[in-house]
Parts: sequence; structure tokens; C-alpha cells
Amino acid sequence: MSKKTVYIGGLAEQVNEETLLSSFGTFGDISDVQLPKETDQPTKHRGYAFITYNEEEDAEDAIDNMNLNEFHGNVISVNFAKAQKISTNDTRRPIWETDAWLQVHNTAAQPDPQAGEDSL
Repeated sequence: MSKKTVYIGGLAEQVNEETLLSSFGTFGDISDVQLPKETDQPTKHRGYAFITYNEEEDAEDAIDNMNLNEFHGNVISVNFAKAQKISTNDTRRPIWETDAWLQVHNTAAQPDPQAGEDSL
């Protein structure tokens, strides 16, 4: 994400894209608003949003004016959005099934060189 995108956290339940546009649009032209929804309740948002401005200065103005202010009954935090790290690993797989873990910890298949052949 660029310095044109701001993260807004601590949003009240009644906040929607229109309220964000009307309040944060006063700082400059907005190119995108993202208000992520709950996976199990698609009508309810997760309490945070991302707003992308056309100009970096507009994003800075929004942060300077809105961070730690009350917005629809909640104190919100407004900061530059941070890029999300995308994992190339399949996170649904247990760590002990990964090749790297098995190479380090799989000693059961290898005989102990210090022990005699009787120990197998």
C-alpha cells in the first residue's frame, strides 16, 4: 500500500462506506474505500477500513485531523496503512509435515552411529 492509503480502526457498527466518504472526503478526493465484512455475518463490518486518496498530502491531512478523535461514538485511530505480507506457504499445513521441519527433527529413520547395530 502506498502513502495515499490510510487505515482507520475502532469504527462503530453504524459506520458505513457513505459515512466514511462524507467525513473523510473533506480532506481530498478519495479513489477507494474498503470496509471489510465479517465472514460469518456479511452485513456487519470488522471495525476497520482503508481509504485511498488521490494525493499523499490528503492522506496526511486525514491522519492529522482524525487520529484519536471521536467518530460516531468511538475514538478511532487513523494511520498510514501498512502493506500486508503475503505468505507463500500453506498455513493450513502442520509444521511437522513441512520438509524443513522433517529434515531437522526426523531422527527416527536414521540409526544412531554411536550405538551398535543391536540398537535398531
